[in-house]
Amino acid sequence: MLAGLIASWVTLFIALFNSLDSTYNLLAVFIGGLIFLLIKNTFMLFLSQVYYVYYDMMQVQKASFIKAVLISFRLIGKNFMHYMWLNLSFVGWNIVDFCCFGMLRLAWLDAYMRMTYAGFYDYMKERESVG
Repeated sequence: MLAGLIASWVTLFIALFNSLDSTYNLLAVFIGGLIFLLIKNTFMLFLSQVYYVYYDMMQVQKASFIKAVLISFRLIGKNFMHYMWLNLSFVGWNIVDFCCFGMLRLAWLDAYMRMTYAGFYDYMKERESVG
């Protein structure tokens, strides 16, 4: 899915680049694309806890996907900057993984990141029930 999104953006960018005669138009397309990516990534951050919330709901009661989405938005809304810092803390590991041609992710990094995100969900859940 990500590869298709990237391919469509590259195709659109090349088509617009070939049809534009002004640098300002090209700059407007580039800034519009950046704004779109910023909005999309922010929305995906808010949806990042849906899997954990839905799984917890299945353990206790009848699960509702819409309710899981709303709880995920509320959890991340209260802890947005903490979650952003958590994501930024993996930038160095991703650079090292890139230098190792993805072998580090296969061997260790993916499991480490998933356990860290699950631990952060537990932290947010405890903080929500206490506060």
